[in-house]
Amino acid sequence: MVTTRHQFASPLQLLALASAGIILLPLGYVTAQALSADPVVWQRLWTTRIPELLFNTVSLAASVAVVTLILGVSTAWLITRVEIPGRRLWEGALVLPLAMPTYVLAYVYSYLLGFGGPVEHIWQLAAGPQARIFSPTVFGAPRSSWRWIRFPSSISSAVVPSSV
Repeated sequence: MVTTRHQFASPLQLLALASAGIILLPLGYVTAQALSADPVVWQRLWTTRIPELLFNTVSLAASVAVVTLILGVSTAWLITRVEIPGRRLWEGALVLPLAMPTYVLAYVYSYLLGFGGPVEHIWQLAAGPQARIFSPTVFGAPRSSWRWIRFPSSISSAVVPSSV
C-alpha cells in the first residue's frame, strides 16, 4: 500500500505567492485593456506600428547579444590565457557590471559624459577650452528644443530644453 503525503504550503510560500500576485497586477490590467481594444485598432497597429517596433526590438536585442558575446568571450579568453599586468584586478573588474543595477550605471555614465563632467574636462585639456562633447542627459528632449546656454561663472555649457 502506497501512502501519499499531503504537504501544505508554508506561510513563507504563501507570502511569496501573494507578493508575486500583487506585482503582476499592473501587467494583468494592461494586458486586459489591450485585449479589450477594438479589432480595428489592432488591425491598424499591425499594419503600421507593430512591425517596425518589433524589428527595432529584435535587431537591438540581436546586436547587443552579438557585441556582448564578442566582448565577453574575448576578455575572458584574454584574462585566462595571457599573463597581463593587473590580471587579478581585471578578473574582479570585469564581473562588476553584473553586480551593478543598470540605473546606477546610467547615473555614472551620465555623470562621466555629461557637461562639466570629467570626460569633458579631459577633452578640454586636449582640444581647448571651447571644446564640447555631446551630453547623454538630454536624450529625452527633442533636438529642435535644444539650445546652448553659457554660464558666466565657468567655461562649461549645457544643453537644456527651450522651455527652461
